[in-house]
Amino acid sequence: MKLICLALIGICVMVSGCATIKMSEKDTVIVLAKDVDKEKGPSNITDVFTFEGNIYAYTTFRWDIQNTSAGSYNIEVKWFNGDRQISTSQQRVYFNQTPHYVWSKTRGTAMGTGKCRVEVYANDIFVGNKLFTVVEK
Repeated sequence: MKLICLALIGICVMVSGCATIKMSEKDTVIVLAKDVDKEKGPSNITDVFTFEGNIYAYTTFRWDIQNTSAGSYNIEVKWFNGDRQISTSQQRVYFNQTPHYVWSKTRGTAMGTGKCRVEVYANDIFVGNKLFTVVEK
């Protein structure tokens, strides 16, 4: 009986530890890049893109408690040209350790020319945005 009680207490402590970490704007950094490598991260970082190629939003999530999982998050990325929403992507991510990196991509041809932005949400909470421009050439 004592073993079962100890196991239940341990599970409760682990679950409550993950549930207390909530992502916010202070926990995230977003950079825009033309390329992303899983091992090396973003490259060709810029805020100006052309029709040609991909546009990556590379988001770094950090939290204060080292060696602790932040749990599972639904990451939603919204792409805008001016006030018009162009596209949305979603992915379920498990944040096993800090820092954790998530990226999403679109294409310059999908965005169209103009002043654009990308917004990132974690479990429906706004965690940041980044402005950029798409030009023809």
